[in-house]
Amino acid sequence: LAEQVYQAILDEICDGTLSPGAHLVQEQLAERLGVSRQPIQQAIALLKADGLVEEAGKRGVRVTPLDATAMRHHYEI
Repeated sequence: LAEQVYQAILDEICDGTLSPGAHLVQEQLAERLGVSRQPIQQAIALLKADGLVEEAGKRGVRVTPLDATAMRHHYEI
């Protein structure tokens, strides 16, 4: 399930639904994707490992600004 959530968030990053710098709110993602917070947390950990999201201090995590080449690379994976 975490992999499916990862892919859904990745798609939203790549298609611009989640723009660079956008803050990811776990509760909102969970509600929108129809899952609990646990797979959201796991997907965010995977996205961090791939450099697609980054810590934003007390505000949680945000989408890392990517150039077009990096975005294409991640979208193909």
